[in-house]
Amino acid sequence: MAGSRDSRTMGVLACMGACIVVIVACGIAILAINRQHLADVTYTCWYVWPYTTCTAYYWGCMASEDFSDSTPCSYLYAVGSISIFSGLMTLACMGCPGGVIGNSVSGVFHIIWFAVAGAYFTDKYNGAHALPLDNWRHAIMALCWTSLSFGAVQLLVSVFACVKMRDRGGEYEERPHKHEHKSHAEMTDQHPPPPMANPYPPPPAPYGYGYPAPPPPPPAAYGYGAPPPPAGYPYGAPPPPANY
Repeated sequence: MAGSRDSRTMGVLACMGACIVVIVACGIAILAINRQHLADVTYTCWYVWPYTTCTAYYWGCMASEDFSDSTPCSYLYAVGSISIFSGLMTLACMGCPGGVIGNSVSGVFHIIWFAVAGAYFTDKYNGAHALPLDNWRHAIMALCWTSLSFGAVQLLVSVFACVKMRDRGGEYEERPHKHEHKSHAEMTDQHPPPPMANPYPPPPAPYGYGYPAPPPPPPAAYGYGAPPPPAGYPYGAPPPPANY
């Protein structure tokens, strides 16, 4: 059960990570196309029968029908750089405890951000079909809508992961706990504690078993356990009683 849950968690993280990687790649492509093909470029064309000749001058913006307006190209720089920054920050925080919630917030941001950019550059693309480099404007529009699609997938997967995390907590509360009738040793997976030591000291060992014998008592002497001295020692015998 734990292995299947871990595999599902890794699958969810891999799906969200793949969506973010695609968004970052689209941001890099937007910056590259804008820098190499659309920004600081203008075309001047003239007609000499039977040919039309065009010359490129690198000073305008070809992201819209008005090449003298640099706002679309500046907006493209913002779209690409901010999408890269947002994707990298999401990848960096994905392993954090609140990474799933952060992915949800990031998905909402990507949907709003690329919905606005896609609508803007779709309008610019439809109004500039007569100008050169129409394929690159079409690529910009497609990249914006692609990023929007993967942002929506990222949001759906992250919301699904949040719901599954809440369901997992409810399953834990409803599941019967098997250790309720187990002993403390079985619950903690430990052996029973050893018996306590005797608080009283052991009796002394018998003589001759690791201990020296007690010293002998001192010799009998006067004043130390000896019988009283005989009469007349060291003085003379007492006088006999009367009428003896």
